[in-house]
Amino acid sequence: MLRLRDLYLEPWTRFAPAAELRETFKQGYLFGTVCRALTWDRVLAPLRASARAEYDRNPAVWLDIFREGVEDGVRLGAS
Repeated sequence: MLRLRDLYLEPWTRFAPAAELRETFKQGYLFGTVCRALTWDRVLAPLRASARAEYDRNPAVWLDIFREGVEDGVRLGAS
């Protein structure tokens, strides 16, 4: 995962140093987990309970990932 992150960020190193981009990526990753939780909540809200049943835990799972990232730091793999 770290290699994939670095490959994704590499073209942006002309605008900022790689270390700064990696730090910004951590913040964006955390923000993304909240966005995913809210998206799941909005998608599931209008559905009948029977239709929501399969996915109703997804918003909470993304919020758990957010909490873990805040408490333990964002970890995409061994560094």
